[in-house]
Amino acid sequence: MFFSKGFLGNIETAVVKEAIDRYVARCLPLKDSRKRIKNAAKRAVERRKEFKPLKYTSPVTFKVCFASSTEASMACLFPMVKREDGRTVSSTLNDYLEALHMLTGLLTIASTEKDQVYR
Repeated sequence: MFFSKGFLGNIETAVVKEAIDRYVARCLPLKDSRKRIKNAAKRAVERRKEFKPLKYTSPVTFKVCFASSTEASMACLFPMVKREDGRTVSSTLNDYLEALHMLTGLLTIASTEKDQVYR
């Protein structure tokens, strides 16, 4: 939530869970979560004139820091991906849509290879 507001401004959010660690979260009951989401959506619609579309400049560069170096190695199978360090890769593409497609591909292929410690 804090990243979103810092990046996107005074947006409406609905906090429905609290992270405990990488794989575990403390979640609100479904009824409470639905109510919070519905209320935030209602506030957002009421404030819609305050929001402006998010626009990206081209080219678009992104970096991904993987949990393991093996995942980063798999991501480097794409020729337009640059290794930044042991677990981090980056790529620069012509526009946001190309970058989104590349990121989706990187995450998909990297997820197929895991170090023994993460199994």
